[in-house]
Amino acid sequence: MTPREPLVAVGLVLLAAAPAAASGTIRVALVESVRSAELRGSGIEVTELGGCAACPLRSWRADVVRATAHGGSVEIDGRRNGSFRLASE
Repeated sequence: MTPREPLVAVGLVLLAAAPAAASGTIRVALVESVRSAELRGSGIEVTELGGCAACPLRSWRADVVRATAHGGSVEIDGRRNGSFRLASE
């Protein structure tokens, strides 16, 4: 084995990992019986779901989203609802 071969192998591994880091994958950890969670990102769009059919969906953007469980609902930024959709670019 020449001295260059390990360096070439390390370089290939680093190049292969770079696109994976920029793929936009969101990683979420779920923990049983947790009553609150905090998500950080850039321009996370939060949309309330499950309202009446005639009501428009309320949406807003935040860089930090703190969600807390309250009985059968979730509270985010002082707004309680049965479910929310979170999206980020």
